[in-house]
Amino acid sequence: MSTNLRRESLFVCCLFLLLVGLTNTVTAKGQASILSRVQTIDDRELGELIRVALENLPESKRLAKINPRNKDYEEQKEVVEKVKLETVRLVTEAYVEIKLLDSQIEQTDAKLHSAGLPEPLARELILAKAELESQRDIKLAQLRETMYIIPKHALGMKPIKHLNGWLKLQVIGDQICVFTGSKPFNEYVYEMSHHFVKLVTVEGAIAYVKEFIVKKDHLPVRIDISRNSEGIKLSEDLQQKMINIIKSSLKKHDKVLYDKFSE
Repeated sequence: MSTNLRRESLFVCCLFLLLVGLTNTVTAKGQASILSRVQTIDDRELGELIRVALENLPESKRLAKINPRNKDYEEQKEVVEKVKLETVRLVTEAYVEIKLLDSQIEQTDAKLHSAGLPEPLARELILAKAELESQRDIKLAQLRETMYIIPKHALGMKPIKHLNGWLKLQVIGDQICVFTGSKPFNEYVYEMSHHFVKLVTVEGAIAYVKEFIVKKDHLPVRIDISRNSEGIKLSEDLQQKMINIIKSSLKKHDKVLYDKFSE
């Protein structure tokens, strides 16, 4: 009887030790999995965002200019490492929030297009979608700031090497001199050839610009407006008209023309 009892006790003891061992193994695997996820990023999109953000850090660029033998080098290096860690965190947080908002917007949009949706609920969903989209735009703006990225936009300044057309509108009093620039383009006015086209009114300048920008081989195009003291008011009016012309052209020609303006 006592022998059987000892055997049963020994079996229970062995079973307990086995369970403890399994528990420790599972815990160890869980810890390793978390550690692995901390040390590596499997999401390629997030990884690319972090790579670009770290490349754009001004602190890293400043450190690269410091001689490693300089007494301040190690201190600056520690600062850079701290900034890198913070940047990784900020990019990751923004990325996760943007992905969540994308999913919420997609689900809201699906509900909006569902059959038999009551009108009051449809209005609520439209407002909810607009709010989600505004939150996403804010997060995207924060992410751009963290990554030191200025996004492409239709009216932004383009690198000279990407230009295919360059117009110069010189406002003199109530008239405008239209000039075209010739390649190779150059920021310095005296190092680039200019060709006088004609002397026109505001309406004539608008007509010429409209005709010029519809030709795709002229895009991307840069339009400079200069003026004398008498032409200040007219130049401001002309600038706004030029912006409206480009916006109108983008709406008509959609994405193809936008890419030409913003590339």
